[in-house]
Amino acid sequence: MKQLRILSIILVIFNLSACDRGWSSQRYELVAASDGKVYRIDSQSGTVHYVTSEKMQALNDGLPTLHVGEYYQMADADGNSKYLKYLGNGQFEKSPASSQVK
Repeated sequence: MKQLRILSIILVIFNLSACDRGWSSQRYELVAASDGKVYRIDSQSGTVHYVTSEKMQALNDGLPTLHVGEYYQMADADGNSKYLKYLGNGQFEKSPASSQVK
């Protein structure tokens, strides 16, 4: 009878620990963008980090946010090609007119 109680207690503890792991969702999720960049999303705090082989950089309000459909100026290009329209998912399109700037 004593062995049955010990076995029951062990099974209950084992099942409770298995249930605890099964119910809790994964805290961090790695997401690969179409441009090859990898981001880590924290499901508890909502923070997003850009992941490189050397470090993880927190994405916050201090970093620029690109808006779909807006034009951005490139510092290292000439003429109309220095303006790019952001299409989303890391995709850009060269601007047909040089007068559109964000």
